[in-house]
Formats: sequence, structure tokens, C-alpha cells
Amino acid sequence: MNRMRDAYIVLAAGTLLLTALALHGAQQYDLKNLVLIMSTAVAGTPIPFKAYKALRMKTLSIELLITIAVVGALIIGEYVESAVVTFLFVFGAWLQARTLEKTRSAMQKLIASEPLRATVIRADGNVSIAVENIAIGDRIAIHRGEKVTVDGPIVLGLALIDESAITGVTESVRKSVNNVVYSGTFLESGYVEVIARCTSADTTSSKMIAMLEDAQETGTKTHWFLERFATAYTPSVVALSLLVYVFTGDIHMALTFLVIACPGALVIAGPVSLAAGLGNGARHGILIKDGETVENLAKVDVVLFTKAGILTTDSQGPAEARTDTQIAIDQVRSAGISKLYLLTEDSVETGRAMARAYGLDGVYAELSPERKVEQVTELIAQGHKVAIIGNGVHDAPALAAANVGVALGAANSIVSMGTADVVLLSNRLGQFSYAYLLARSTLRNMKQNTYFAMATVVLLLFGVLLGSVFLASGMLIHELSVLIVILNAVRLTCYRNPHHPDLAMIYASRKKAAQATQDI
Repeated sequence: MNRMRDAYIVLAAGTLLLTALALHGAQQYDLKNLVLIMSTAVAGTPIPFKAYKALRMKTLSIELLITIAVVGALIIGEYVESAVVTFLFVFGAWLQARTLEKTRSAMQKLIASEPLRATVIRADGNVSIAVENIAIGDRIAIHRGEKVTVDGPIVLGLALIDESAITGVTESVRKSVNNVVYSGTFLESGYVEVIARCTSADTTSSKMIAMLEDAQETGTKTHWFLERFATAYTPSVVALSLLVYVFTGDIHMALTFLVIACPGALVIAGPVSLAAGLGNGARHGILIKDGETVENLAKVDVVLFTKAGILTTDSQGPAEARTDTQIAIDQVRSAGISKLYLLTEDSVETGRAMARAYGLDGVYAELSPERKVEQVTELIAQGHKVAIIGNGVHDAPALAAANVGVALGAANSIVSMGTADVVLLSNRLGQFSYAYLLARSTLRNMKQNTYFAMATVVLLLFGVLLGSVFLASGMLIHELSVLIVILNAVRLTCYRNPHHPDLAMIYASRKKAAQATQDI
């Protein structure tokens, strides 16, 4: 609703500006000024209200600076400046909101994947209820073409399930009795009955949405520094604008300085990049806990692999080697991380043999859970940024001790989301190199935006003091700089790993080759 209202305001103010331009051509100057004042009123009315709300929170906002500048422009009769500045501000805000939606696409897809109703099997027949009313232990019926409404094991039936909403992998999975299904996934064919093992608030998809929301609210260290800087910077701008007027006597220059110095692009430089990077990760089945994790992950120089669930698959019988381990380790190396080690409870001889088999640089063997934590802590003390890839349940202490704890697999996702910094939901080790490269790209994008925003403000302020940048033109450049920052961040939503082939294609081709061999 707010977006539609803003669109109408932009349309009305823009129409009035064009009308004023036509009146100027017709030499109807008095009528032109009246229309410009009307345009200022239409576009500018929401601005002081937002400034007032910020003041109540003891914050000096960009809206306050714009309000002061516009009132000043009206007082000195600069109606063109007041109309253009207010129009550009509301148009820029509307355009930003539209563009930012692209960075939240993964969040919107997750929310859209959440089912609303479930069919519960009762003694007296099936009942359709809202998913929030599902209780632990309820038996849920799910038919072909329906979304899975709960997390839980299948107790009856067989189905082909699309889990891409959770894992980011498009290959459908065949599931039967005792296999676990997840809320938000889609039943392509078949029929199953599932026992709910948690309420709707605790399903994997609900936890994913909550984690992604929290992550977007939690910035990096650089972002928080800029936030504190902007808080002190804004009142400083007001003071400097007064000094400009005192020394030059030029009210127009002082008002222009006030508007141009607004740190709009600088304040959003970090959050918009972070939102885009986190959204890209979620779309590919990679959940990153917060902005600080992105920063840490981008700087990782040591990766520790635990044995459980990583170099071997969990099974009831003997451990089985993962088909993707060697490819994944090669990808991690080519991504730029050269120190790769194995952490294991096994003997030194067994650990060395496994490390050699997978091309790792060494092994830390015969480690109890406590010793794993000590080993991680020791590496961090040596100045390394350490990532450990393990099982979210069994390796929780070590994951918590590392700079970046990475848990593998949706099966343990609910526990992992509480203990790990990164969760690879597809249960594919190859996702780690993608997560690492995505974090580096996100951090690089944040720095690009920050440097660009700072350079733009500095150049514009010099232009104002030299008398070559004026209120309307400066506001246009300011809004364009904000838009450029957003568009640069939006590039992250389209980011793909440029160095490695899609692991899903590799696995699919291996499966086909294995099947062909069996057929022969």
C-alpha cells in the first residue's frame, strides 16, 4: 500500500513539474511559481513527518536536512530548487524501494513456499487446519501437487519431492517410509503420510526465514562503524552548513552544502550488499548467520574437515566415502584457501591415510571433542581465520569455537542453525567453495559501495564550495549515487561461481555413468 502511495506522489509531483516547465515556456511566471510550490507540497509533505519520527528517536536524519533545505529555498524564493529537490528525493526513495526488492527475492521465495493449511488425519476423518495449529505427533496427509506442511518422518507412502526451496538443488528426491521431509518442499508425485516432529514455528523453513531476517539486521564491523560515523556526521553537517553561511554570506551555498553532504549512499552501502549476498546464498541452500560471518568467511585461510558426515557419510554399517569429497576439496583449493586439514578421532595412521587419499595438507588425529576445540583455538591464536566443516550435532563445540562453523545437511538443520555460522542445506560439500567465494564477492561489493559513496560526497562538497554544484543538480547526483550503490549490490543476486562447474551437473553425470555401467 505504501509503495502505491509513493508511486502516486511521484507521478503527481512529476506531472506538476512538467506543467511548470510548460508554463515557463509560455512565460506564465507567476502561475509557474504557484505550480512549483504545489509540486513541493505534494512531494515534500511526507518528508518532515519522517524527520519528526527520527527526532523522537533522538536521530538527525537525512529527511531533517532536506526539510531545512527546502524550507530555506522557499523562504528565499528558489521555487525551482525546492520542487526539484523534493521530487528527486521521493523519486529516489521510491526507486530504491523497487530496486531493493530484488535483493530480498530469496526471502520472498522462502515466505511464499510456506504452506498455509494442512490435512490432519483424525480418527473420525481428515480435517483441514491452519499450519500454525499443527501439534507435535499429528499425522499429516500430503497429496501430489501439494506443499509439505511439516518437518517429520514418512510413516506411509512414497513420493518424489522437490526440495529446491530448502536446499537450492533442483534435482528431485525420492522418499519413502522413515525418510524425513521438510516444510515448504513440494510433492511432485505420489502420496505420503507424515508425523509432525515440531510445530510450524520450529520447522526448517521457518528457522531459515528467521535466520535470514536476523542476518540482514546484523551488519558487519565495517557497517556498524559507518552507522556510528553517520550518527555523528549528520549534526556535524548542520554545523558546517552554518559556518559556510557565516563565512560566505551565501544562503544558497549553505543550503546546497546541507543537502549534498547527506550520507545517504554511505549509510546503505553495507546493508544493501549484505542483503543481496545473503539472499543469493539462501537461494542456493546456503544459510549465513549474520554480517560478521560474511566478513569472517571471506577472510578464511584454514579449513578443517571433521570426519563425521563430511569425508564419510553417516550410515548404519561401515562408513562410506562421499562421491563429492575430492571435487569439493579441489574447489576449495582453487578458490584460494591453501591450508586444508582433517580433524578426526581416529588413530594417526588412519587419519594420515585419509588425508593423503583426499589431498589434504595434514591431520590432527586422536582428538576428543574437547581436544578439537583446543586445536581450533590454537590455530586462531596463531593468527589464522579458521573455518571448520562438521556435523551440526556431533561437532557443535568445535563449530562454536571456530571463526566460521559450517554445518552440512538439512537433516540436522534445526540444531545446526543454533550452533553453526553457516549451514549447507543440500548436504553437498561443494557448496562451501561457493559460500566462500560469495562471501568474498559480498565483502568486495560492500567496499566498492562504501568507497564510491565517500568519493561522491567529497567531490560534490568541493563542487559546492567552488560554486560549480547547485542545489537541484547536486541533489540529482546525490540520488544517482544512491541508485548506483543499490544497482551495484543487485549484481550479487545474479552472482554465480565463475571458476567451477555446477556440482549438481557433475553428480548427475556420475549417476548416469554408474547406472549405465550397472545396465551393462
